Amino acid sequence: MPWHKIASQGDADALVRQCQGFHDGCFREAHVWTETSIEQGAMTCPGHLDTHVRTLFQLGAAEPSAIELRFDEVTYLHLLPSWDNCDSIIWRATLSQDEGVFHLRVYLIGLPLTGPPNAGIAKQPRDDDTPDMHIVARQVSWRDASEWMGAGLRYGPEDRGDNDGAM
Repeated sequence: MPWHKIASQGDADALVRQCQGFHDGCFREAHVWTETSIEQGAMTCPGHLDTHVRTLFQLGAAEPSAIELRFDEVTYLHLLPSWDNCDSIIWRATLSQDEGVFHLRVYLIGLPLTGPPNAGIAKQPRDDDTPDMHIVARQVSWRDASEWMGAGLRYGPEDRGDNDGAM
C-alpha cells in the first residue's frame, strides 16, 4: 500500500471528493506516538515536532472503502467521542491547508440509537461548527486500506490481557 503525500489544497480537495466527504463513514481507530523515549535511563528528545498520528477511516460507499491517514509534525489533536447510546457516523469531513499546516475536521451525526436499523431517521448535526475530531499537522499522507474493513483492530491487539475490560 503506497503512501500518497498531500502537498497542496488541490490534493486535499481531491482526496475528500474521492472519499465522498467521508459521509456515512466511520472513524475506526488511531495510533499516536512521539519520537521521545527513555532507554537505559537516558531520555532522547528530538529538537523538532515529534508527534505523529495514524488514523483509519472506513467509508461505506466510497472507493477506496477504507483509508489510512498519517499526520506528521502534529501541532493539535482533539477527539470528542460520541455520547452514550449515540452513533458515530460521519456527517462530513474537511481537509484544508492554512499557513503551512493541514487541518482535518471530522463532524459526526451523533443520532440517538433508537428505532430499527435503516429506519431513515434524519437529524442535522450540532448547530455550532465544532468538529468532533480535529488534527492539525505540517505533513499529511494517505493510502488505500480497503482490505482493512470490518471490526478487527489494525494498530494493536484486541486482547490487551485485561479480564473484564475495565481500566
